[in-house]
Amino acid sequence: MIKTLELANGMFVSKSIAEVTSVPHYSLLSDELDRANYLNQVLFTQLLQTVHRKSGDESTSFEFLFQSIGVDNQTYKAQVKLYIIVRKIGPVQTANEAFISDVISSIKNDLTDKHFSVSVFTTDAEYDAFEQSLLRTDNTRVFSISKREKAIANAMSVNGLMYYNDVIEPAENVNPRTLINALTQYPGSVISMQVIPTEYRTEEVYAIESGKQFLAYYVSDLQYRQGIRIDANTQMIVDAYDYYSRAAHEPLFLYNLVVFAEHSSALDLANKLMGAVEAEDKATGSALDIVDVTKFNLSPGQNLFASPWLINDVLVNRAREESFWNGNNAQQHMLRMKHLMTARELRGIFKFPIDDERIISIDSNRILSNREKLHKSVISDDNFKIGVIQNTGGTEGNDVTHAGIALNDFTKHCLIVGMPGSGKTNFSLDLLLQFWNDFKIPFLAIEPTKSEYRSLVDSIKELQIFTPGKSTISPYIINPFLPPTGVTVESYIPSLMSAFKASFSMPSPLPDIFLAAINDCYNEYGWKNNSTRDDPFVQRFGLYEFIKVFKRKIRNLDYRGEVKANMESAGIVRLTSLIEQNSNIYDTVNSIPLEDLLSRPTVIELNAINDKEQKSLIMALLLIMMCVYTKNNIAGDGKLKNVMLIDEAHVLLSGGSQKSDDNADSQGSTVAALEDMIAEIRSYGTCIIIADQSPTKIGRNIIANTNVKVIFKLVEKENKDAISTATNMTEAEYDLLGRLGVGEALLHHGRLYTPLHVKTYYVQDRANLRPVISDGEIASLSTYWDTRQELLIPHIECKYSHYCQEKCDFRIREDGDFLATRLINDCLYNLKDKKVFVQFLVGMNSNIRNLIKENASIKPSKRLLNCVKIKFLRKATLIKTYGITRGEYCKILDHKAFLNRE
Repeated sequence: MIKTLELANGMFVSKSIAEVTSVPHYSLLSDELDRANYLNQVLFTQLLQTVHRKSGDESTSFEFLFQSIGVDNQTYKAQVKLYIIVRKIGPVQTANEAFISDVISSIKNDLTDKHFSVSVFTTDAEYDAFEQSLLRTDNTRVFSISKREKAIANAMSVNGLMYYNDVIEPAENVNPRTLINALTQYPGSVISMQVIPTEYRTEEVYAIESGKQFLAYYVSDLQYRQGIRIDANTQMIVDAYDYYSRAAHEPLFLYNLVVFAEHSSALDLANKLMGAVEAEDKATGSALDIVDVTKFNLSPGQNLFASPWLINDVLVNRAREESFWNGNNAQQHMLRMKHLMTARELRGIFKFPIDDERIISIDSNRILSNREKLHKSVISDDNFKIGVIQNTGGTEGNDVTHAGIALNDFTKHCLIVGMPGSGKTNFSLDLLLQFWNDFKIPFLAIEPTKSEYRSLVDSIKELQIFTPGKSTISPYIINPFLPPTGVTVESYIPSLMSAFKASFSMPSPLPDIFLAAINDCYNEYGWKNNSTRDDPFVQRFGLYEFIKVFKRKIRNLDYRGEVKANMESAGIVRLTSLIEQNSNIYDTVNSIPLEDLLSRPTVIELNAINDKEQKSLIMALLLIMMCVYTKNNIAGDGKLKNVMLIDEAHVLLSGGSQKSDDNADSQGSTVAALEDMIAEIRSYGTCIIIADQSPTKIGRNIIANTNVKVIFKLVEKENKDAISTATNMTEAEYDLLGRLGVGEALLHHGRLYTPLHVKTYYVQDRANLRPVISDGEIASLSTYWDTRQELLIPHIECKYSHYCQEKCDFRIREDGDFLATRLINDCLYNLKDKKVFVQFLVGMNSNIRNLIKENASIKPSKRLLNCVKIKFLRKATLIKTYGITRGEYCKILDHKAFLNRE
């Protein structure tokens, strides 16, 4: 964007501003720092020559502006910002703007080619913010750096004096780091370096050549007629006029080198600026002066359009030695010489710094600009967008290059890693929004520790959210033993075993016993190897029924003492804790059909579950169910059909546990089995996205076998080593991992030879997501259960209660569980045998009513009585079997004296 102002005289002045947002690390230019400094100087010398060639007259100006802005909580006091400002005055606005557009584009291209990052202003807001920041500059003292003026008596001169300036010996191949570092200590300061391309005027050429001829005659007379060697002072004058004469054939500039700063810091900055212009330890002393121009009320933020010409007018015509220039002997034709420099003289200072590893506060590029010819799918307009490529020439406006992925490449799975606060969640939200809103790909997001994904509910109206552990919000139920639709028992059992072993530590011989109990339980409830959930001859059973079979299995095995106790602890206690701690989730014979979870955008929040093993079990069950369902129900055409995102994946994929004494590493081997399952479903169109803070916690196989990798900031060496090995990173890319900004990432997938540095999109730019949405609002928005109440009927026993055959009342269920637990604690351990136990069951109405009277918040009803009895029967027979067979158990439920009828 180019800004233009019409002047009172009908002329137009136009300007364009660009910020240099980062500079190259010297290693991107050369392995040797001295060589890198030389190449940087060559770059800016060529830039000066180019801009002079393109403009030539005094209607154009170029400015490098260094601004220090105060910062908190840093080791330095100010952040230094670097700007380029190009201006032009002319009678035709369009011509001005076309010229500036060409020049700023050329400068930007030259700088980005040498690994500077340049962002050209494209909005009024950027211009306004920049101008306002300049107006806050401390202008207490203003110093100008300019050539020192001298004059000697000259009897042959009309005026009796000869004016000259010492010749500058420019600093060669020096990085202006000292100047930048000094600025970091002085907030609110500005150093402005403005140049205006020009040429000698006719009268200046005449004055120079006349002086040069006189000096040639004078030196010749001394040397050849009088035999006197010329002194050092005379030689300096000769050198000055030789320089003036040569300068007529070089790019020549009017210059303004000005420091705006607080009183005590201005002189230090002026000295640093002067030191950057010329070489150190010059034998004849400095050729420059520091001139206090505070009284002229100059400001970097005022008259920003015409600033270079206005400031130069002050420096050339007003900020001068009045006693000389107002006198009769002044050589007016030499007036501008103090503020004229060639490109060779300016090259010491008119440049931006590079990162020499001692510069402060400036962002550094340590990765080469991407010059790889990208696969068309990476930059295709219709691909899945990941972010804006950072290591290319384009950085703003229409120049940006978006990095993307062919949609079907996600079937090879995805890995998202990065430390907290690096931008993973923002990216994941944007990812899910794109999948559904742009491509209508449904997703299932599992969120173990937070509730951030619910914010998508405003932008995805079809989103369904389940809250395990918060049944009053949006219940989630899962029966591990109910295979997904279309999956046989024979296909399902190995996967089910993998899920349990991934969640529970199973020392030998527990896995074998567990598997035998699973087979026995399916057999007992009528399931054959080829049975599916829709088989009319099978009876559904759940975790409660399995625990009873498992206990019987261990009881009948020939194990004694510690071995038997360990198996009971590792198996029975863990399984029982599932239905005791989270009975509303696990203690059921029903499951939400997997197809319901996969057909619409879905979020499952596990943050209400405190036990890691229980979280792990849900995650493992969902993963294995998706895998077996996909393999048995989805056509393997390789097209992406659905997505499963597992956040904080280390909860499940912990990379293997420590081996026990008998060398069994059940969890590690099970993780490997889950990894194999993930690999197997690639061709069926399911994408598994693994997200975690630490690559090492999810295992090297997962890292290696995910095609798409989005890597946010990583600091720990172990994590960096793990991910860099899998993505073929260079040393510079490896180093960049620890310096990535928020939202920045390295993208790697099968169609890229090297990682791409990208800036991921800010999700709020795509959708207005609220950071906090209450449980009450989620409950009001949840509609899934409105038409599926029958799935919430949890137990086999519930069908014997007339009141519970169509739906389950959660309030009554909670009250029933509470009262049943009280009865267990108060009565069960006094019931010594089966007969006494059955007699208690038949006559327990009075016990229940007495408990209800003690709890005024509980409302009595026949439905509640039945619920308490069923809950008590289940809990009691899980603790003490009393030798009750399954047939006797059913007779108790069906007995007219046990449950209330209508």
